[in-house]
Amino acid sequence: MYKTKTYRQNISVRLTSSKARENLKIPVPRILAYCSRAIGRKLGSEYIVMERGPSIELGRVWETLKPRDKLPIVKQIGSI
Repeated sequence: MYKTKTYRQNISVRLTSSKARENLKIPVPRILAYCSRAIGRKLGSEYIVMERGPSIELGRVWETLKPRDKLPIVKQIGSI
């Protein structure tokens, strides 16, 4: 579960995730459920529930990658 701080952040994360799933050649978890309005909700917070990805998060290994391995990823993300 990903806790968002604002309505706009919630929308931004959902749209970014959707575009990444459509355009990148890397696994991007699907959004299973979300709440973009915290008012009147039991949880009292905006949130996004995403499926667990089949691989390691890029952020966890980024610093260990060599520049030649990072470049294709950066180009792919930049092309969106």
